[in-house]
Amino acid sequence: MQARAHTSGSLSIGAVARRAGLHISAIRYYESRGLIPIARRVAGKRVYDDSVFESIALVRIAQDAGFTLAEVRTLVSGFDTATPASARWQTMARRKLADVEARIHQAERMKAMLEGLLECRCETLDECVRRRNAALRAAGVSTLALYASAPVTTPRPRPAIARAPRAPVAAAASSTTRKRS
Repeated sequence: MQARAHTSGSLSIGAVARRAGLHISAIRYYESRGLIPIARRVAGKRVYDDSVFESIALVRIAQDAGFTLAEVRTLVSGFDTATPASARWQTMARRKLADVEARIHQAERMKAMLEGLLECRCETLDECVRRRNAALRAAGVSTLALYASAPVTTPRPRPAIARAPRAPVAAAASSTTRKRS
């Protein structure tokens, strides 16, 4: 079997995936989401030119900046075509920066809470709650407001209790359709 020679205008999806360090399925997904140009077809197979690597590089730059693939799609095709790249990046970066700052703030609160828990000497969990609420009240924080702003989580379903295995559906159906004599 001969190795296929690839010119800059006829790269198979496998060749693109290998050179980009991605799985073929990622290339297909990027194409389906409009992140890279749609490949032309030759004998029913995708064929790319070297410009696909610039599109893949753009996706990687955006991901390195923390953008999701949906946000990358907005960057690529969610603006008027006359909008310069700089304006696109700035708009997207402002949104993402606000999100990152909120996450950092939450992470700092979590870190402080975990560091405080490392110092916990309570005998019971109820005692922990009472002490924390007392400390918050002393600091002028309404515990009711604090809990009201906390995200409400739905309890996870309990694991099913182990039961005897059921009879196969086909067997159960046949036993109910038997004629009685």
